[in-house]
Amino acid sequence: MSAPDIIGVLSIALEVEERLRGLRRTSMATVRHLRKEYSARLSGAPSFVLRELAALLLFQPGLKFRLFAYELIGCHQDALYSLRPADLAQLGAGIDSRASADAFALAIVGPLWRERRIPDEIIYEWARSGSRWWKRIAVVSAISLAKREGKGPKPDVRSLRILKIALADGNSDVVTGLVSALRPLLRSNFEAVRLFLEGLEIGNHPSLRRLHRRHQAKIFGQTTRDRGEPAFANIA
Repeated sequence: MSAPDIIGVLSIALEVEERLRGLRRTSMATVRHLRKEYSARLSGAPSFVLRELAALLLFQPGLKFRLFAYELIGCHQDALYSLRPADLAQLGAGIDSRASADAFALAIVGPLWRERRIPDEIIYEWARSGSRWWKRIAVVSAISLAKREGKGPKPDVRSLRILKIALADGNSDVVTGLVSALRPLLRSNFEAVRLFLEGLEIGNHPSLRRLHRRHQAKIFGQTTRDRGEPAFANIA
């Protein structure tokens, strides 16, 4: 990058940082509203501008910076498709929560893998890793291949293998990533989702038993609030 390019990216990064810190209410909705503004402003920018801007924002502590950075790249096709495996490792470094893992998977990894722009071997490596966050990223990315609008999940061979590998040890952060990614289908076709989960041989996991109890409570008109259930991809 030339000196003017560097100065321009730094200027935008400082502006975004100030506006994110100034949000009265920190939620996915407020962060996304601001991100959409900058996506529109930068729609014609070269891909390296989006990548460098995202990298600068990821240096800032706080989930809102990470969510903004991932969606900024994910919503700029040239920037998204310019990412290489090494770039993914850098963007994913420092992920330490369910929300940040899900945002990375849904905005960046899932779309790239769906379009076969990253090799399956990378996702397999994450699924086998000792990190629960990289396992969760692999699971949520795999579900993005399996979901069908208004119907039950229908995984292909690639996604099914990833899910079985990543879910083998039953880690709660990984299993709840699966449930979180399937949430859009729960209301429209709960039974298909339940059968899908049982097919993965994790149907007896505590998180899934809670999910079933909540569904039963809705059917019988009981309260659906479960204070003991972990939050799925909530912003903090």
